[in-house]
Amino acid sequence: MSFTYPLTHPTAPGFRRAAFTMLNVVGVSRSPFTLVTKAFKHQGEGWRVDIQLPPIKNRVRVGQWQAFFAALQGRAGTFYLADPDFLTPIGSVSGTPVANSAGSPSVNLARTRTLYAKGFNSGDQFLAGSRLSLGTGAAMRLHMLLEDAVIAGDGTAALSVWPALYADVADEAAITINNARGCFRLAGDVGWDSDAAKIFGFSFVAESEV
Repeated sequence: MSFTYPLTHPTAPGFRRAAFTMLNVVGVSRSPFTLVTKAFKHQGEGWRVDIQLPPIKNRVRVGQWQAFFAALQGRAGTFYLADPDFLTPIGSVSGTPVANSAGSPSVNLARTRTLYAKGFNSGDQFLAGSRLSLGTGAAMRLHMLLEDAVIAGDGTAALSVWPALYADVADEAAITINNARGCFRLAGDVGWDSDAAKIFGFSFVAESEV
């Protein structure tokens, strides 16, 4: 049997702990004479997350998680992952935002940090720290809003995001702001432990695709 990636992980139990790290590739040098530090920011940006599940005794749940990890075949497969603490926007958004990539000069290009959007309602509040996702399937990427969105009367906004856009975004491409997810890959092989009471423990580390 072949699997179609990205997979969707089991929904229960929910994560006991989710520790996110924002990865930035930065070269740093420090003069041994003046101690002046210089930094060079490279393009690489992405998420790393350390997940711990609560103890699981239900054999059905245990089997689902074991099968999920086995189907990933280590680092070969990918899966969807959201930040469980930011499944809805900070603020209140009633509109349905999409990319606003039309016009000249071209905007919403790969490696840029500003995502031009349209489709908000004038009274919407889309605040810094909110999560959003772009793309579908293996191209789905998870982003964070860096500043409160300034939404114009016509529903347009220039959104500052991290990580920077991974690929060109087509005009009117969907911007997901509820249950935003990204495509992730395990950072290594996954195992589990169990005790005499047949209570199982799982933990794993994953990194976002770039």
